[in-house]
Amino acid sequence: MNKTFLLKIQKEKRERLEELNTEVRADVLSADDAAKIKDEVDAVTKDLQDIADQLSAIDDDGTDDKSNDGDNLKDDEDRSDDEDRSNEKEDGDEERSKVSEQETRSILAAINRGKNLQGNDKQKQEKRQVQAFYDYVAGRVNSEEARSLGIVTGNGGVTVPKTIAKQVISYAQEQNPLRQFGEVHSTTSTEGYPVLVKAPTAQGHKKERDTNEIPDTTIQFDEVVMDPTEFDALATVTKKLLKRSDVNIEQIILDELQKAYVQKEMQYMFNGDEADNVNDGALSKKAKEFKPKAAVDMSDGPAVYQALVAFKHSLKTSVRKNAMIMMNDAAEALVEGMTDKNGRPLYRNDGQLADGISGKLLGFNTVVTEGVSLADESVPVFYLGDMKSFHIQDVNGSMEIQKLDQLFALTNKMGYKIYNILDAQLIYSPLEPTMYKWVADGTASKKG
Repeated sequence: MNKTFLLKIQKEKRERLEELNTEVRADVLSADDAAKIKDEVDAVTKDLQDIADQLSAIDDDGTDDKSNDGDNLKDDEDRSDDEDRSNEKEDGDEERSKVSEQETRSILAAINRGKNLQGNDKQKQEKRQVQAFYDYVAGRVNSEEARSLGIVTGNGGVTVPKTIAKQVISYAQEQNPLRQFGEVHSTTSTEGYPVLVKAPTAQGHKKERDTNEIPDTTIQFDEVVMDPTEFDALATVTKKLLKRSDVNIEQIILDELQKAYVQKEMQYMFNGDEADNVNDGALSKKAKEFKPKAAVDMSDGPAVYQALVAFKHSLKTSVRKNAMIMMNDAAEALVEGMTDKNGRPLYRNDGQLADGISGKLLGFNTVVTEGVSLADESVPVFYLGDMKSFHIQDVNGSMEIQKLDQLFALTNKMGYKIYNILDAQLIYSPLEPTMYKWVADGTASKKG
C-alpha cells in the first residue's frame, strides 16, 4: 500500500482519537456514551495498529507499494458510526447512569495508547519500551503515560523491560559466582521448581536371594521443591543528578539498580540471615562445616597447608571431580602468605599456580569473592564443592521498580525499590554432601 496514503489515514485516525479525548474530558459521561466511545476507540486503535504494522514493514524492506486500496480501512463506516452516535445523543431524555472516574481514566489511557501505537517490529518495540522505562524512573512521565507507551504499571511499580532485566541479571552473574557457576532455572510461574536428590534408604541383605526378589531400586529419591519468594533491594539517586541534561542519566540509573540488586542477591544467596528475608537454603547455612582434628597455628604455613589438604579430602571422591573453591580476600592473603620452614612461598607464580590464586588451589579452580566473608572480613573463609548443587529459580517477567518520591524527600534523593521473585538453595542428598565450609580461625573440631 502507498506509504503516503497510509500516513494520511493514520493522521485522520489519530485526529478522531483526539476528538474522542475531548468528548471524554468535556462532560461527565453516561454509561451508554462511555460504552460507545470505548467501542469506537477499540476499533480505531485496531486500524491504527494495522497501519503501523504496514508502515513498519515498508520501512524495514524498503518497498513502497503504490496501490491505493485504502477503502479497506472503513473510513465510510467510521463516519456513519459518528453520525449514528450524534443522533443517539440527541434523544437523551431518559435518565442515564454516570460512569466512574476510574472508567473514564481507563478510556483516556486507551486513547493515549492508540495515539502512540507503533509497528510490531520487535527491536523498535524494545527500544521504545526501554526509553519509556527510563523516562518513568527519571520522573519525565507519569504512570498512565508509561502504561500507554507499553510499560506495565500497577501497585505503584513498573515492570522492568526484558532488555534491562537481562542486563541486571547479566551484571549479577558477573559479580555473583553462585549465579555464574550454580544451576539456574528460569520459570514462567511462581510455582516451586522440583530438584531430585538421593534419599538415605539403601538396602542390604545377608541371605542369598533365592526366593527374595531384588527391590526395584536400592536407592530412593526425594524431591526438594524450591519456593520462590519476594525479594527487594533499594537504590537512591540525587534529584540534582536526575535534573542534569549533560550526563547519561539512563546509565547512572541502571548502574545504581544493578549494584543494589547484586548486593542484596548475594547477601540472600550466601548468608540469607536478614530479618524478614531469611533463606534456610543459603550457602553458609547448608554447607557442611569442616573443622581440623587439631588446632592450627594460622601463622605456620605447612600447618595451614596440611589443614587445606584435610579440607580437600573431607569431600567425597564422586563430588570432588566437579568441585571448585570459593574464598574471600582474607583467605587469599592467607594462602599467598604461606611459607615453608625456610621462608619460601608454598604457592608461587609458576606451574603450581600459573594464574595466581585466581587460577587453581590444591588442583581446583578457584574464585575470590567477598560474598563468602563473615561480619569480620579479616577471618579467612573457604568453600569447596560442586557449585552446580546450588540451585537458583528465576521467575521471568517478575522484576519491578517502584519509585519512592516521598521517602527520601528530606535528603533530596529519589529512591528506587527493585522487586523480584526468586529462590536460591544449596540442595544435596544426606548421602552425599556437595559443599564444605572452613572458617580458618585456627580452632579444632570438638570431637578432635
